[in-house]
Amino acid sequence: MRTITYTSAAKELFSAERLEALLNKSFQANQRWQVTGMLLYNAGTFMQTIEGPTEAIEQLFKNICRDNTHHHLIKVLDEEIEERHFGEWNMGFIDGAKLENNLVGYSHFLSSPPMAESFRRSNSDAKKLLASFHTSMRRA
Repeated sequence: MRTITYTSAAKELFSAERLEALLNKSFQANQRWQVTGMLLYNAGTFMQTIEGPTEAIEQLFKNICRDNTHHHLIKVLDEEIEERHFGEWNMGFIDGAKLENNLVGYSHFLSSPPMAESFRRSNSDAKKLLASFHTSMRRA
C-alpha cells in the first residue's frame, strides 16, 4: 500500500460549488480504485493525501499531474504504508480557512503558495499538518 501527498495551486479560485463537484468526482473515482485520503483547500492552495493499492495510487497521481485546473504541483510525501491513515474517508474534504479554530496544533503550511521555499525544503511540515489533522479529526 502507498500514500502520496502533494500541494498545488488552483489556476483560478474555486467556488464552494466547484469544490463540491471536485469532491464528488474524486469520491466516485476513489471508490473504484479503493483509494482513501483527504483534500485540504485554502485560498487557492490544495493539499491532498491519497492512499491505497500502489498501482492505483501511481496511476491516480499521474492523472492528477495531468489535470489542468491546477499548477505548481509539488509532491511532499511518497511512502509505502502498512495501514491507511484515512481509511474511513473515500475523500474527506476540509476548507483550510476553517482549520485554525478547529485543529489542534494548526500549522500555517497551507497559508503560503505551493511554489514557496517552505514546500521544497522538507516534508516535516506536511507530516506535522497531516498528523495533527488526523488526530484532531478522530476526536471530533
